[in-house]
Amino acid sequence: MTTFDILFEDDWLVAINKPSGILVHRTGISEDTVFVLQLLRNQLGRRVYPIHRLDRGTSGVLLFGKTQEGASEMGAVFREKTVSKEYTGIVRGFIDEAGVIDHPIVDYPGAEGQQAVTAYRRLAMTELPVAVGRYATARYSLVSISPETGRWRQIRKHFFTPAPPHYRR
Repeated sequence: MTTFDILFEDDWLVAINKPSGILVHRTGISEDTVFVLQLLRNQLGRRVYPIHRLDRGTSGVLLFGKTQEGASEMGAVFREKTVSKEYTGIVRGFIDEAGVIDHPIVDYPGAEGQQAVTAYRRLAMTELPVAVGRYATARYSLVSISPETGRWRQIRKHFFTPAPPHYRR
């Protein structure tokens, strides 16, 4: 049985270290049968309520309420943006030292874009002597990422679209 590292727990909340490769809860866009929500309920022996989500491929701190009311109140704190979120990621290419990406997110072709804002700060850069496609070397940047909005796959979409202006080859 999968168990999660519990980072914090009190009478109202539990914070876990979510590994990559697992969805937070059941969704109609996936045929997965194992979810953090169910595994954590089994681990704690009680119902828990997700306060926010992380994508399947993302690891990090995930917060759950131990009551529906508590989760709802914490969810409001997230919606009011009194909580800051910070991610560390590796992106391909050399990225500007710091910046803000203010670009709408479009979930599917023909859909209207939703406002999405992501601030970032470069922490380090490296270049490896490994050919990647038409390039003789592989360049990477380690980045601190702070999304100001919370759109579906926002970080991926802001950093992995072809040739955004904040990248240098």
